[in-house]
Amino acid sequence: MINNREIETIKLDNGFELCIWDQSRILAGDRWLIRFEALMDIPIHEKFVPETEDRDSILLLLRQQYGDRVQYRYNMERHFVSEDMKSSLFNDFMRSVREVVAPYLSRSDIAEKILLARYRDLAKNSPWLIQ
Repeated sequence: MINNREIETIKLDNGFELCIWDQSRILAGDRWLIRFEALMDIPIHEKFVPETEDRDSILLLLRQQYGDRVQYRYNMERHFVSEDMKSSLFNDFMRSVREVVAPYLSRSDIAEKILLARYRDLAKNSPWLIQ
């Protein structure tokens, strides 16, 4: 059975929230899959897309594909962790989220970067969507 519980919500300096989920589960005997997922919702809004002649088409395509928001996901996992190492790894993962992931996602331009990256991915992998 997968343990899917919200551990913490971190309020970032740029106004976004980073939600940390524990999705760990037992594999066999005393062995675990330790898995964390950090999620951040980014509204698809014109203030996060640079003013260019393509701005309206970028916003339209993103909204058609994702709805009103894009979700950024960051996963960390380790397989076959013993019961006695579980707590230590849990703390290491949380420290990594707080010291590395959260500061990066706190940048003032992160929403623009993520939305434009999603648009470029769509343009590259699904060029027929671009009009």
